[in-house]
Amino acid sequence: MDKAMRKLKKYSIRIEPIEDMLNARRFSPCLQITFRDNTGEYTHKIQAGRDDDIYVYQQGDQTFVLNKNKNLGYVGLEVFCNSEWVGNIFLNEFRFEEEFNGNEFSAITLIRRLSEYIL
Repeated sequence: MDKAMRKLKKYSIRIEPIEDMLNARRFSPCLQITFRDNTGEYTHKIQAGRDDDIYVYQQGDQTFVLNKNKNLGYVGLEVFCNSEWVGNIFLNEFRFEEEFNGNEFSAITLIRRLSEYIL
């Protein structure tokens, strides 16, 4: 990770097309994110919920999608490298408490800390 991490402002999050949901045999559509980086425009399915707060950052050719849900107490991070899904981590309320001792952190701090488990 050679370049500074920056907040991505130009992205869109939409509900996946019904055809994708049916092909994946899901009963409920998931969300998908579309973003642009220095190599092109990409769309990925993400594991965030509709009520989650979503934060998107980029560093070099990696895009980090953080989702937090204060009401349910979980946090998740997915990492993409251009068109490729790199990995993810999900901490439920108990794992989040255990890892962060109930402290509030900024989105960028959470991304930096959680990405250590993925990259």
